[in-house]
Amino acid sequence: MRLTKKSLIMAMILGHLTIFPISNANAEIKTYDGVGEYIMSDFETPDIAKERAKQRAEQAAQEQAGVYVQSFTEVKNAMVTQDEIITMTNGIMQVFDVKYQTLPSTDGVGVMIRATLKANIDTDKVAEWLQKGVGERSEMVAKNKQLQQAIEEQNRQIAELKSQLAAANNNPQVEAKVKEEISGADKVFMSNLRVDEGDKLYDNNDLNGALKKYNEAIELNSQNSAAYAARGNVLIEQKNYKAAISDLDKAIKIDDNQAYVYNYRACAYIDLEDYGKALDDLMKAIDIDPEYVLAYSNGSIIMNILEQYNDAIELANIAIKIDPYEPAGYSTRATAYFNLGEYKKALKDYQKALELDPDDTESAEGIKDCKEYLEK
Repeated sequence: MRLTKKSLIMAMILGHLTIFPISNANAEIKTYDGVGEYIMSDFETPDIAKERAKQRAEQAAQEQAGVYVQSFTEVKNAMVTQDEIITMTNGIMQVFDVKYQTLPSTDGVGVMIRATLKANIDTDKVAEWLQKGVGERSEMVAKNKQLQQAIEEQNRQIAELKSQLAAANNNPQVEAKVKEEISGADKVFMSNLRVDEGDKLYDNNDLNGALKKYNEAIELNSQNSAAYAARGNVLIEQKNYKAAISDLDKAIKIDDNQAYVYNYRACAYIDLEDYGKALDDLMKAIDIDPEYVLAYSNGSIIMNILEQYNDAIELANIAIKIDPYEPAGYSTRATAYFNLGEYKKALKDYQKALELDPDDTESAEGIKDCKEYLEK
């Protein structure tokens, strides 16, 4: 039997790259301008106000860039949802040449901070994003939606606090209370900003840089679920599994409706060989998102480790149905077929997995093993 725990766990960690036939021969860089304005009250700091104005300018540039990204994906015949367009654009857009102006507000209350910037979209980066499997892409979308919802809620809170301030009629007690709440809201805002910065560093394989940003996010807001989840994911990659589980526990306690967080924790449990808890987490992820392909492929890996091969095949079948371009589904199903002695089926699946991911050494080795058995 060629099944090993190490090979299966490595497949879980590394088996999420999908190769599409996308040519970068005509790659180009598109540049967009963004303008954002923010009315700063007397109770806010210029630095925070500038960050808020910059965020709005980035959103304006992202909306323009998103139109181009969508047209690019249509030319490449890639099936991409609107949520993916938003997530992709946010992740790959490079902001530069940021400038600020301080102007009188139109209503005479406070001052206006105007941010202007330029942002680049590299079509090479779009093509790279399209090479990701459905599972990885859906995970990134979920993370971005969680972050954007937090930002929207925080913006709503700031607007409400400003309304309270306007209605205070110079009441010192009310003003002191609102000032304190605005200070707390500013920390939440900066915490979310640090998570976004950390995610971009993580996507560029700068784990230490990302970890620093996530630490800063948690220091600013100890109730930031996304920050704990992101830090937990980095700790898994650094093989600090117990610390990762601690962070993911906190993330789930704050927000228990994010499928990707349960998948992260399942990965940590798998590395600790606690397969029962890992399966519980993967089933919870599926309850939240029945189309979450990584939960099925990772569940198939666990079934192989536990030598429950028919169950492994069943889960892999679901993963392949959801995403026929995800190599992990084929490689885990191939392992199950191999260990059941169905070498022709295993060979076909290993070949498909290797076709989708030419760097998959485990599938390459599996092909050799299948051929040896078939030649006997």
